Amino acid sequence: MGLQVILNDALNKLKQISHIQHCLVSKCTLSLVISEDAALNFSSSTHGLYIGRVTIGARNCSEISVASIMDALVHESIHCLL
Repeated sequence: MGLQVILNDALNKLKQISHIQHCLVSKCTLSLVISEDAALNFSSSTHGLYIGRVTIGARNCSEISVASIMDALVHESIHCLL
């Protein structure tokens, strides 16, 4: 499954589960940076100077689970509020 399909699935499932969390992710994620790195299993991060920029990294990004993407997007969106 391609990364775009995984991202779309994650956002659609998030909307089904919680409209509020979907709105939070939609409003707070202004850009999404994808990084493939052989040293990473999976990670997500935000940068304090660039509010709204979420970075997701993994060894093979096309193999990230939908649940992991959902969790990362919600988690990193909360940092936007803080």
